[in-house]
Amino acid sequence: MKRWLAAILVGIWFAAPAGAEMMYVTEIVKITVRTGKGTDHKIIELLPTGEQVNVVEKGPEWSRVQLSGGRQGWVLTRLLTQEPPSRIELEKLRKEHRELLEKTKKPLEEINRLESENAMLQKAMDDLRNAYEQLQASNESLEQHTAEASALKDRYQQASAELDEARSRADALSERLSGIQRDKVIRWFLAGAGVLVLGILIGVFARPRRRRSFLE
Repeated sequence: MKRWLAAILVGIWFAAPAGAEMMYVTEIVKITVRTGKGTDHKIIELLPTGEQVNVVEKGPEWSRVQLSGGRQGWVLTRLLTQEPPSRIELEKLRKEHRELLEKTKKPLEEINRLESENAMLQKAMDDLRNAYEQLQASNESLEQHTAEASALKDRYQQASAELDEARSRADALSERLSGIQRDKVIRWFLAGAGVLVLGILIGVFARPRRRRSFLE
């Protein structure tokens, strides 16, 4: 390494040619940027994987690149790629995934809230359905009891009418019985009086008369 550092020449170019090509550092964690073509030149920069550079001059083994600060140096061509490394793509996808999760966080929370409210509403609907079924059963039972009560009322009214009719017949019979007994008592009274008068008359007429004396 010391021999390389002793042999490296510094070369810095600040203007990039118009035909510069955009490329990326490959999957290697870090690559060296040197002042010239060859590993015996001085290292002026270490580029991490995914670092974007402008390729000023592309060769079969070494390519001259322009760094973000304006400096230029040489890197191995095989360590450059036109496509972003998979590691960078993975990080990009992870970032996009995090952003999507952040964007969908509120909708997911809203969905969870709506699902919770839906479950509560469903439970309330079930409770109302059960209450309605109980009320309907109670109504049917009440209608049945009402029908039975109406039938009992009709029977009571019929029995009351029959009782009133029986009372009327009983009163009529009682009056007739009273009349018959009164007539019978009168007849018995008249018959007894007649017998008494007849006995008196018989006693009067049956009494023997005294004979008059010739001396009178």
